[in-house]
Amino acid sequence: MSTFQELLAQAKSLIEETDPSESETLITQGWVILDVREVEEYDQGIVPESILIPQGQIEETIEEHIPDHDQPIIAMCAGGVRSAFAAVTLNELGYKHVVSMDGGFNLWKQEGRDWVTSQILKPEQRQRYERHISLPEIGEKGQQKLLELGRLLMLDPDIIILDEPFAGVHPKLMEIIYEYIRKVNEEGKAIVLISHQMDSIFSLCKRLLVLNYGDLIADGAPEDVKNDPVVVDAYLGKDDDEDSDTSNNKKQNAA
Repeated sequence: MSTFQELLAQAKSLIEETDPSESETLITQGWVILDVREVEEYDQGIVPESILIPQGQIEETIEEHIPDHDQPIIAMCAGGVRSAFAAVTLNELGYKHVVSMDGGFNLWKQEGRDWVTSQILKPEQRQRYERHISLPEIGEKGQQKLLELGRLLMLDPDIIILDEPFAGVHPKLMEIIYEYIRKVNEEGKAIVLISHQMDSIFSLCKRLLVLNYGDLIADGAPEDVKNDPVVVDAYLGKDDDEDSDTSNNKKQNAA
């Protein structure tokens, strides 16, 4: 029978590895971090915009969160062990571009890279919303998003600012949140939406303000902005896609 170290060595021989420094660069090129730690470990912090799926749930839920098998993925755990096994699993499931982050979140955090406090549910909330969390299209992160929106609306503000409300959200839940936002807007609430998610921008917004590295490059109706050559070059990519790798590192603001 193989030892754990032998199994780990075998797993690492089947995958590619990277480190936090290179991972940070890959993220700007459109790679996503798949955090495969256990839920209770998220209390130590998470990498912004990462997708949270514990290792034991990957086979069951990964395609609900990342349906595109061409999407490049950085598997990350606390130190680089579980992420190696996760990378093997992802390769077996048909994902074509997968690396494991050696050193994991512990090294990422130790080196002073960007991380945020987890907004994951407290134990009593997990128990209360257990049925919702068990649904792949909602999950723990989706339930947290719904609670955040609910708390915000209870304040009855005249202006609502939503910063990346669709990050890490399942497409089905995204549609539910779309309708929620439309309903609130129709009731007279002004909404400022900040998002990298282009579908949400063009689906929900009546006016777009586009920023490129902090500079305002467009302001107008969605169709006009969508066809603006400066915006196309900065965000939507040229025909030869030569700049597509950099577009993911820019941020679009819309109101």
